[in-house]
Amino acid sequence: MSRPPYRLRWVTDAKEWNGLVQSFPGGEVRQGFEWGELCAARGWHSLRLALFDGPRAVAACAVLARSLPPVGSVMYAPRGPLWCAEEPAALTRLLEELHVAAWRHSAVFLRVSPGPDTGMEVEGALERAGLVALDDESTTWNTARAAQTVDLTVPEAALLQRMRRRFREHIASAARKALVVESSTSESDLATLHALLVSSGRQKSIPVRAFGHYRTLARLYGASGSLVLLIARAHGRMLGGILGVRFGRRMTMLHTSVRSGITEGLTHGVAPVMFWDFIRRAKASGCSVLDLGSSGVCLTPNESDSGWGVYRFKAGLGARLQAAPRYHDLVFRPTAYRLLRLGERQMMPRMWRIAAHAAVLAPWRLRRAAA
Repeated sequence: MSRPPYRLRWVTDAKEWNGLVQSFPGGEVRQGFEWGELCAARGWHSLRLALFDGPRAVAACAVLARSLPPVGSVMYAPRGPLWCAEEPAALTRLLEELHVAAWRHSAVFLRVSPGPDTGMEVEGALERAGLVALDDESTTWNTARAAQTVDLTVPEAALLQRMRRRFREHIASAARKALVVESSTSESDLATLHALLVSSGRQKSIPVRAFGHYRTLARLYGASGSLVLLIARAHGRMLGGILGVRFGRRMTMLHTSVRSGITEGLTHGVAPVMFWDFIRRAKASGCSVLDLGSSGVCLTPNESDSGWGVYRFKAGLGARLQAAPRYHDLVFRPTAYRLLRLGERQMMPRMWRIAAHAAVLAPWRLRRAAA
């Protein structure tokens, strides 16, 4: 049987690319144009490829490439590829072209990690195309397979009722405690949130990127009006914040933190109030899904998981755990691949812990902002 006459095109326009990504069921922010630009500021190179059947896009993938001298490079498609399940030949054609691109970048391997909404049938299609399935549920450098999401298609009253009773009590008493949540565009608020993230990262052994990363993120998504920065305050003092991005009908939480050592009876009440405001704003903006991200638990969560507390908190907001298809690697240089996989499993977790303990707020003005 002859192949359909697909038209292949590398896309460079931000608006066109985001529209293509959002036309697929699994399209989300990490396949978006701005995400590639954000990663480019950290040394990655972005490639954006789409296949068309007439005017309709039937497959697409944004790929990040990173040079690793003297080995070569690695390539990664976060929450990609995107494709129409009824067009299996399109996925095969897309992967063939990515194979060519990988050789041009001297890549050791290409890793793909489709999103939860792509559909599990993508696993069989990837393996038939020669990709190797991995058992890893998460890594130190890839988007975690599992994420907790809130279905926003139900009425607001139902969303509130789904929340833990204690959370609803905190929400009801927020006004009495002078606790308010405000939308912000202030770089000073962003800097203070970053300071809270660094403080929390030290406590939990989670490395936090330098403030320049957050400034770039705010600039890229703020330009399109898709950035959400929420700040919780009481009596004028910032107590916590949420940084998120709206992409199509999906709102994604990227970062959040609450100030430690809060007094005045607010210790456990800030986060539920802040997230309820986030949920309401996401729904009001027309989103159907709120993605609260990974919680650091296994696909079958249990109390021994390091992220059990975070998982329980998000579950108390009404979020359910969604598992994405497995990571798959397209290997080009087997010997180098085995060495990189060994380093990924053994060295990178150690480097992660070292980075977490070494996290510092270098700019003095950020320390001052957190005071």
